[in-house]
Amino acid sequence: LATGSWDATAAVWSTDSGQRVQTLEGHGGAVTSVAWSPDGTRLATGSDGMKLTGTEGMAAAVWSIDSGLRVQTLKSHDGWACSVAWSPDGTRLATASGELTAALWSADSGQQVRTFRHMARVGCVAWSPDGTRLATGSKNGLATVWSADREESLVEFLADDGGVRSVAWSPDGTRLATGSRDETATVWCADSGQWIFTLEGHADEVKSVAWSPDGTRLATG
Repeated sequence: LATGSWDATAAVWSTDSGQRVQTLEGHGGAVTSVAWSPDGTRLATGSDGMKLTGTEGMAAAVWSIDSGLRVQTLKSHDGWACSVAWSPDGTRLATASGELTAALWSADSGQQVRTFRHMARVGCVAWSPDGTRLATGSKNGLATVWSADREESLVEFLADDGGVRSVAWSPDGTRLATGSRDETATVWCADSGQWIFTLEGHADEVKSVAWSPDGTRLATG
C-alpha cells in the first residue's frame, strides 16, 4: 500500500503487518498523488512542490520499489503535479498540473512527449483502459477526453461550474465518472459526452471516484 503525505514524503506499507517498508523523500511539498505501475515495480508520485520555500521541488517522480531510489524526475509543471496516472502498458505517465496543462511523459526516459492545454487549472487525469485516450478535469468545471497520441480534444462537457475533482473510466472504456465540488458524482458517455445519471447525497465535494472491476458499481468519496 502506498500513501502520500503533507510532510513531503510518500511511504510504502506492508498490508500484512501494517509496517512501513519504504519512505520516499525528495519532494518540496505535500505529496498529493501516488500511483503504482501496472507491474508493481515502480511508484509515481505527484507533489505541490512549491509549498515549502527554500526547496527545489520536483513536480513528479518515479521510484523503484525494490531499492527505494528515485529513477526519474519530472519537473516541467512548475513544481506542482496534483495527479499522476500510468498508462495501462506502463510505458507512459500522465500528470495534471496546478497550471493550465496536463502532460504526457516517457516512463523510461522521463522526457515530456505531449502537452494538453486547458483554460483553467487541471486537478485530475486518468487513462482509458485501452491507453488511447486521457480524461482530465479542470477547475472551471470542464471534463475533457483527449487523444493520447495527437494532443487533440475529442469531447468536452461541463460537469460542474465549481470544478471537477476526480475522473475515472469504466472498465470497458464506454463511460466516464466525475466527482465535483457541488457534492455530486456524474456518469457520462465517454464517446459523446452525453449525461447518463447523477449521484447525489454527499455532504461535501466529491474528491474521488472509482469503478468496480465489473463496471456495475461506483465508489465515491
